[in-house]
Amino acid sequence: MEEAGQKPARRATWLQLAVVALTAIATVAGADALLQATVAYPPPLREIEDAIDEYGASDPTIVVLGSSHARTFGALGAILAERTGGAERVLNVPVEFGKATSYLWVIENRLKPLIDEVDGAGRRARAGLRRFILVTEWWDSCPENADGRLATNVPARAWVLSDFLADAARHGLTGYNRNYMNNRFTEMAEASVLWRDRGHDRIRNGVQAWLGGVAEGLASASVERRVNDFRRIIEEGEACTQDEREWRAMREIIDFFATRGADVTVVVYPRMPATVTPKSRDGTLRVFSERIARLASEKGFRLTDWTFGTPLADQDFELDLDHMTPEGNRKLSEWALSGPLAFLAPPPGREGRDVAGGGGSDGAATGGPR
Repeated sequence: MEEAGQKPARRATWLQLAVVALTAIATVAGADALLQATVAYPPPLREIEDAIDEYGASDPTIVVLGSSHARTFGALGAILAERTGGAERVLNVPVEFGKATSYLWVIENRLKPLIDEVDGAGRRARAGLRRFILVTEWWDSCPENADGRLATNVPARAWVLSDFLADAARHGLTGYNRNYMNNRFTEMAEASVLWRDRGHDRIRNGVQAWLGGVAEGLASASVERRVNDFRRIIEEGEACTQDEREWRAMREIIDFFATRGADVTVVVYPRMPATVTPKSRDGTLRVFSERIARLASEKGFRLTDWTFGTPLADQDFELDLDHMTPEGNRKLSEWALSGPLAFLAPPPGREGRDVAGGGGSDGAATGGPR
């Protein structure tokens, strides 16, 4: 009798737990749906896979490769297409988190099959590519891992399923190859505002603003902490900017496109002014600029250094202090196309002639046209 009396109680307990779980799920889903309707969130960011799909269905004349900063060239590409009547077609390939070795992996494993693909007559299937632009900065020369492994952005954002399966077959499931699965899950959950807001604080800032008055001081303190963090990171970066493996990858990237007849330009991306200190200006940023300038002299590519001297102000950057607002992207693009990158859309009658300009911390051209 005792056992018989306990079974309904246990069933009731499991039922109660199920109801609680379903209620919690419904509450979270309802909150997410409400936030989707009230919190302004931008569309999902462009990733490597978007660029690869676009390349497969098109024939770009200019390929731009870089970290998340390469997304700026989406705005530049739109302006350039308008100015040239579609004659110039920019494909920007953003490799979130950067690193020269990551860029090289993307080139060799994702871009090369498209660039070198031939048709039945043995001609290039996509013959439009004439220029290559590498967008870089000091961060790209600092390895993520001291043991020589590629940075985690390769499995997270550049692998396809076969890469993951091959690595898992060799090493089993590891923290490294699980980056592939984690990012795939994130992509599947991108409709969720709660999921996408991790680390961005859009919801918190929105709620604070809705409450009125209270948020401004908190937001200001938060930005100040981030600025100080960025300053420290850049100041401490000098020691790692001389990693030979990353610089060897940089050389191989330049050689890859040069041997395919593409005109090569390297752009050193600007920093938010508030994040630069005299120490980082004279240390990390100067050291990187000098080394990339030596590489330009050695390899003969065009170099334009935007670390300083652009028209950008602090308000042109997002709250992450690293990426620009849509207005900032357009401002930088308009400036570049009227100065250091004016050769991409020369005035009528000057087609084929490169216009040198911009670059360097003093605004002078660094490196020269090929």
